[in-house]
Amino acid sequence: MKDYIEIEVTTDKEGADFLSALFFDFNADGVEIKDPTEIENVIADKGFWDYVDESLLNINDTSVAVKAFFKPNVNVDEIVKAIDELDCVKSDVKVFEKKSEDWSIKWRAFYKPRKIGNLIIKPEWEEYNASDNEVVFTIEPGQAFGTGEHESTSMCLELAQKIELKDKTVLDIGCGSGILGISAVLLGAKSAVLTDLDSKAVEIAKNNVEKNGVGEKIKVLCEDLSTSNEKYDVVFANLTADLLIRLSKQASINVKNGGYMFVSGIIKEREREVIDAFSTVGFKVKDTKSINSWTAYILRKA
Repeated sequence: MKDYIEIEVTTDKEGADFLSALFFDFNADGVEIKDPTEIENVIADKGFWDYVDESLLNINDTSVAVKAFFKPNVNVDEIVKAIDELDCVKSDVKVFEKKSEDWSIKWRAFYKPRKIGNLIIKPEWEEYNASDNEVVFTIEPGQAFGTGEHESTSMCLELAQKIELKDKTVLDIGCGSGILGISAVLLGAKSAVLTDLDSKAVEIAKNNVEKNGVGEKIKVLCEDLSTSNEKYDVVFANLTADLLIRLSKQASINVKNGGYMFVSGIIKEREREVIDAFSTVGFKVKDTKSINSWTAYILRKA
């Protein structure tokens, strides 16, 4: 038994708008547009990332694929006839009868407990018998905002275990899911403040704090601490090179003398810029780790 109908057509950038409107006129449940040239807009917005896979830049085909999804009782012949009357169509119309799958359950098979040093990152539906020296962080991966899968996060978590966290105060800037700050507390830190400007990230971080039973030790804030004079033993900042450079002066205020700054999310080409910025305000490199194109540092304030 078919659960829904998928109709796919190839067009150009302008034609995508016409096709989308046509599909919605026929009561489509949803429309998906795949435009390979959209990467140009991504590259133009440099405020959020420093690295783009070079393979994405080799765009020779400017065709745009438009897919629409309909209930199984839709009149397909009528929709195809309407599409054929458009001049912007660049391919035959493809019609598929699809069966729905419960992806809300199936995708979970891709997430298993992950070990980073003595820290175990465990999806909440998985059982894990921790050994005496292991600490378990429970997370709902479907919430995104940081699950420990990306190199920049895993390197931070690995480097964090190279210092003594016991009884330390922690600040996690741009906390996302809260994985760095919460993990620090689970590994022995006395307390942590987690901040993010994204209200959804803050909500998720609060949920993860509750899941891991550390609510008494952690405060989650939706605010910018760029004017805060509060000082911490340890500060995490898994951001981008540009954001880290802008943050360096404020970090010199927020990190206690002798305290640690963990910086990550840095592509190799920009390592020197980041280190120079933090060196200027009194930080020295204590340790570093690189995986693929990414680098993370432990910095110590003199």
